[in-house]
Amino acid sequence: MSPAPYSISTGAILETLHGPHKAVMLFGSIARGTSTNGSDVDVLEVVSDPRPSYKEGRLNVSVYCYSALMRLALEGSLFVLHLKLEGKILYDPDGFLENCLTSYRQPEDYSSFLADLAFLTGFLDISSSVYAQRAGAVNRMAVFILRSALFAILAQQGRPCFEMRDVADSFQDPAILHAYSLKQMTDPDPALLAVARPLLERYLRCKIHNRFGSYEALLLNSSRRSEFVRSVALHFLKRFSGEEEYGFFKHRING
Repeated sequence: MSPAPYSISTGAILETLHGPHKAVMLFGSIARGTSTNGSDVDVLEVVSDPRPSYKEGRLNVSVYCYSALMRLALEGSLFVLHLKLEGKILYDPDGFLENCLTSYRQPEDYSSFLADLAFLTGFLDISSSVYAQRAGAVNRMAVFILRSALFAILAQQGRPCFEMRDVADSFQDPAILHAYSLKQMTDPDPALLAVARPLLERYLRCKIHNRFGSYEALLLNSSRRSEFVRSVALHFLKRFSGEEEYGFFKHRING
């Protein structure tokens, strides 16, 4: 007998959020009804002014300005498609979130997005000694790229899916779930990373290689790709190297 899905009340979620908001949505495994007692609670908080996302207990709160979320909807973001298909609105008195979701525009294709993901695999071209020191950031980056690639491929095929077990079934590839277990790992697991790397190369049709030679050059060249690549690269750097180096490269990349 499988365990009952974890649940949390709307009131408990709204009371836990940090500040004023225009809208709130539940998404992820709890919204799908596939959560377990170990699941986090993924929440979207739509606000007026920019402020960082945060974690409060089991709540992972993704904070977006209304204007930024609308821009993502118009650009055909997979995140907005995920919200549109599986999210559950908890609070939206003025219809801001509903307006964003109905404004979503399906991209003609995901080739440029997949090319950006292939570029980001360059951050995984690191030595075993560096991996041992920064495993948590590298593991999360590998999972993010793999998951995003698979979501995009299925969306391109007209069968979008955001539940990883169903994604693995769609590709008939059990190695996907094996690699996905890197998500929560902060310690190095070279064998499991070795499972993820060929999956990335297969589905993105690329070779994991930092063609710019150095980590710093790869970071600086990320600014020439797209806003998505620049944002992901900086987010990875913050986890990988800490606030000081993040601040330094953020100034150089955005400058």
